[in-house]
Amino acid sequence: EVRAARAATETRPVVLVLHGEPGAGRTTLAVRAARELKDQFRGACVVDLRGGGQSRTVPLSTREALLHLLNRLGAPREQLLQREGSAPEQQTRRLAELYQRHLTDIPVIVVLDDASDPGQVAALVPEHSDSLVLVTAREPMEMPEGTAARVRQLPVTALDAAGAEEVLRAAA
Repeated sequence: EVRAARAATETRPVVLVLHGEPGAGRTTLAVRAARELKDQFRGACVVDLRGGGQSRTVPLSTREALLHLLNRLGAPREQLLQREGSAPEQQTRRLAELYQRHLTDIPVIVVLDDASDPGQVAALVPEHSDSLVLVTAREPMEMPEGTAARVRQLPVTALDAAGAEEVLRAAA
């Protein structure tokens, strides 16, 4: 899918939603895929959206996720500073515009770990680049209407004993 998207003439990101139960290996698979594919992209970043539904964990806000991504992907620090007196919605909108401009025509890999909200994910998809966005979630996640990305769903299930043994042998 990634190779086909990169070979296409139109510039559109690919969003791959890795969904399954906690402990199935979604995050490990996403991070490993990002590592394996990193040479085809100009950068990579992982952000934990903390959407797993644990009662003591507050999901990461879109504003915080944008700040993390922009910082990790090399946006100038002075552009990340917040203007005094601006409302949180204005700050988020400004950061989203900066994020989209910063990644226009720059293919990167973004791992959005532990997502729970399609709207939050959609706000973090680079619209005008051949980027790869790997989303881990408990459930399949459809992107909102109008999202320009190619979206694919991949169920991830825990390995059985034989599969786990095979992975351990390969790693050893």
